[in-house]
Amino acid sequence: MKKSADNWIDYWNANASLHDNDMRKSMGIFIRGTEPLLGYNEKDTVLDIGCGPGYLAEYLKDIVKEMHCLDTSQHNINLCKKKFKNSKNL
Repeated sequence: MKKSADNWIDYWNANASLHDNDMRKSMGIFIRGTEPLLGYNEKDTVLDIGCGPGYLAEYLKDIVKEMHCLDTSQHNINLCKKKFKNSKNL
């Protein structure tokens, strides 16, 4: 049996997975729901606090001018750096 993390930072650093497909689908719903209100465009700079493995960045990277991702988990930061290494605006 896997030992649980001692605190929330350890939890997120422990390569925790929140069902990638479900989270990706939820982010799609979030984007579709907020797009009419926020009108994402090429002039926008977005700050994603608690970016996780970059679900929001996956949707907005080709739409917004620039995006900054912040997370307490070094694991998630490393995932984002690898995933978006060729994206000049992230």
